Amino acid sequence: MAAVLVARQGRELQRYSQRTGGRIVVGCIPYRVRCDGELEVLVITSQKGHGMMFPKGGWEEDESMDEAARREALEEAGVLGDTEPVLGFWHYKSRRYVDQTYEGFMFPLRVADELHQWPEMASRKRTWVSSRRHHFTNSFARGTRCPMQFHPQNQCQDMSSDPSIVWNNRQR
Repeated sequence: MAAVLVARQGRELQRYSQRTGGRIVVGCIPYRVRCDGELEVLVITSQKGHGMMFPKGGWEEDESMDEAARREALEEAGVLGDTEPVLGFWHYKSRRYVDQTYEGFMFPLRVADELHQWPEMASRKRTWVSSRRHHFTNSFARGTRCPMQFHPQNQCQDMSSDPSIVWNNRQR
């Protein structure tokens, strides 16, 4: 008998920032290293299909940050793996709630398994992309450098100019 996977919904267990009052979101950058040494990252479509992004979502009270990152990877991208130390964090303005500033934390996630079925597969597509194609560095695979504009854990910068860290098929 197969287990049924269902995505969490609702905000009852959602954590909120004491600094900003907004939600705290946690996500991951799923990656794998091919046999030829090429680093690939997994991106997913947004639910509305307006670009590619990394799995992310609310950090809930009954889980650790890395558990939340792994849960989002499972729910949104259908992958399982191990998280590594946090890459950094950013602040961004909510598109829906204009007065809200959210905090986001990102983890690398080395993918160990890619599922054929996952909770949000009807509303999202997933795509493996070469790190060279999107100007990532191979040092990311060693966990030494963040491939995007995140900042080290103890430094925070307002990322409201790029609120959802979404790629829209254009070079930045």
